[in-house]
Amino acid sequence: METRKIKIARRSFALAFTLGAMEELQKVIEHFNLNDMQTYVKSPSGMLDILLALMRQGELLEGRVLDVDRTWLASHISPAPARVAAIQVAILETLSDGLTMETEEENDVEGIDVTLEEIKKKETKAE
Repeated sequence: METRKIKIARRSFALAFTLGAMEELQKVIEHFNLNDMQTYVKSPSGMLDILLALMRQGELLEGRVLDVDRTWLASHISPAPARVAAIQVAILETLSDGLTMETEEENDVEGIDVTLEEIKKKETKAE
């Protein structure tokens, strides 16, 4: 699985949406629902939860252990709207990559990834 890169505090981190990331999100976000990712990413708390889970998995796939925690992220990300928007876009693109990867790996199964389609619909409505 490919990873996406993000820079925070002049450091580069890999992001990946895997089953492990989804499991972590289910543990940290009460009543987690994959179809509500667009909503979670809009709140500072949700954005940090999702970003941390994606960073853990991305770094793992790159052969590294993530050496920062949620507190570090919260103190190193500017609340400037442009910065927050850039991180939200990186998160949503990583989620889309993970869901698309799933459908590409299952070439022999025809159909539509309903979750991915729902996220795309919500992204279009939000724009």
